[in-house]
Parts: sequence; C-alpha cells; structure tokens
Amino acid sequence: MNVSRSLKPFVLSLGLFIGLTGCIYDPHYSAPVPHAYYPYYYPFYYDYYFYPSARVYFNFSTGHYYYPSGRRWISSRVLPPKFRLDSRERVTIQVEGDKPFLKNKQHIQKYRPRRDYRADPQIHRKEQRQNLHLYEQHQKKQKKYEKEWKKHKKKDRKPYWSY
Repeated sequence: MNVSRSLKPFVLSLGLFIGLTGCIYDPHYSAPVPHAYYPYYYPFYYDYYFYPSARVYFNFSTGHYYYPSGRRWISSRVLPPKFRLDSRERVTIQVEGDKPFLKNKQHIQKYRPRRDYRADPQIHRKEQRQNLHLYEQHQKKQKKYEKEWKKHKKKDRKPYWSY
C-alpha cells in the first residue's frame, strides 16, 4: 500500500503535465491556407512530338529525344542513325510528367504506325533541323521570360498576374 500511495501523486502530476502541454495556445500560429497546396494537386503537362512508326518522342522544351533500346528507354539530344523521323506522321501530344514512354502502349494504339513506312533520309534531316530550331526558339523565349522576371523582382513589384 505504501508503494501505490507514493506513485499516485507522480502519476497524477505526469498526467497533468501531458494534458497541459497539449493545450498550449500560440496566438501567432495559423493553420495552412487551403490554396497553399495548389501546385501539388494539379499535375504538370509537357508537350511532345510523337513519331509512331519510329516509336520516338521529342520534348521541344528540353531538346531531348526518348527512344527504346531493348527493354529500356534512352533520353538523348541526338538520335542514333537507326531511327528516322518523318514529319508527315508526327503527332503532338501532352503527357503528364516528364516520362512519355510510360504510356507508349496507349499512344501506339491511338496513333497506329503506318505499315508502308519507308524513312526518307532527306525528310529525316529536315525534321531534325526543324526540331533543333524549335528547341532554340523555346530557349530564347525562356531566357526572355527569365529576364522579365528579374526586372520585376528588382523593382520589387508584384508580378503582372497578381493584380
């Protein structure tokens, strides 16, 4: 009995301490704003050129080609010589995320490759030049946008979309 009487005040004080620490009020704390999580709920889409007969994707914002090699997909700025692109069968698609090849089966079913596909080296070179030009244009626009953003930041102004 003496042991339980000595533990009773200790248990009560411990319970009181734990109960009060959970009830501390902080006047400066506020819950997260619901719109603070906006970017996490909405996926980001990338634009690609898809060449069904060659099974090649081209992302003109990064300049990368995605092509199969065995069971893997390779990302590169230069295509191997075995792949030939044809502008007549190019399709523009939007893909969620930066891995378009994850939905390759759906893309092949939706955009069937031509059975009589014969790659023309001249058209292939022209298409690669056009893709490179498209990538360079995108880079120029991006640099211009970043330059404008720095101007707004230096002037300590709100961005034009927040007015």
